[in-house]
Amino acid sequence: MKKVLHQMIIAAACLLLAGCAAVPQESEEKDAFSAVREEIRLEAVQKARPRILPVRSVFPRNEEGSILALWERRMPEPLHPRAWNGCENGQTVALNGDWHFAGESLIHSGAAVMYIGTAPRNGKIVCVNAGHGTAGSYSAYTYCHPDHTPKVTGGTTSAGSLTAVSVSSGTTMADGTPEAEVDLAVALALRDRLLSEGYDVLMIRESSDVQLDNVARTVIANNMADIHIAIHLDGDGLSYDKGCFFMSVPEGIKYLDNVAAVWESSERLGDCLVAGLSENGTPVYGSGRMAQDLTQTAYSSIPSVDIELGNTASDHGPESVNRWAAGLFAGVNRYFGFS
Repeated sequence: MKKVLHQMIIAAACLLLAGCAAVPQESEEKDAFSAVREEIRLEAVQKARPRILPVRSVFPRNEEGSILALWERRMPEPLHPRAWNGCENGQTVALNGDWHFAGESLIHSGAAVMYIGTAPRNGKIVCVNAGHGTAGSYSAYTYCHPDHTPKVTGGTTSAGSLTAVSVSSGTTMADGTPEAEVDLAVALALRDRLLSEGYDVLMIRESSDVQLDNVARTVIANNMADIHIAIHLDGDGLSYDKGCFFMSVPEGIKYLDNVAAVWESSERLGDCLVAGLSENGTPVYGSGRMAQDLTQTAYSSIPSVDIELGNTASDHGPESVNRWAAGLFAGVNRYFGFS
């Protein structure tokens, strides 16, 4: 019996010693595994981290005193190297042929430009579209609707038409200034306000000409922004400033799938913009809305509005430009619930 007990004690001692010897080996294997895993994690983090780019001017060189040179000097440095859609600051955004409806565009050799907010960012991207400003657009006609059905209201193109001029030339202000110039001045002022308050901004046009038709402008906005605001003035020929309004969605195109998905949000955006303009001193025409079948509306898949700031009789000096920009900015804030 004593011999058996002695053998059992020796066996237990051997097992204990073997276990103790195994612990450091297992610990060493765990340490090695942890080190490899940490190395892999750090490598993945490094690859995912946005590439920091040197700050550079995002405008072409312009003569001192020109409108673009003025706005270039005012552009502050962004706080983050990339927009919410992944674009770098100042990156051009061309029409991608794979995007929905892109095949309907006829003029698309130009590009929009993406800018990143210069204040703590709010996660929203606003497309600012200065109306008109596409040379040669009257030689190209695009379908009014993506399903090639006829236009349901009048306007620059009459009701019943299957196609419309790809970008109209716009009206002329009472003093002879092209509407496109005023649209651009307001767009630039609005851009700076939005950037300074944390919005990222997709600019469709920043000079007298961009080779993007209305379909291309809308499709780029659909894929790169949260909302789309096209800036215009009404060419009604009146001798007085009748005030602002937006082009609401006519019943006849609400059957289009993309329109059906967003028309209510588009009209809420329009109401917010008109309210913001009114709060900042711009008179409102009638109910503040007018139903129009526009190419922009028919091809939009995000909330999208053509805002008419006034008409050819409206004052468009620097004070008015800043007032309009302030009103539009207030409307965007109202729409997103930031006001």
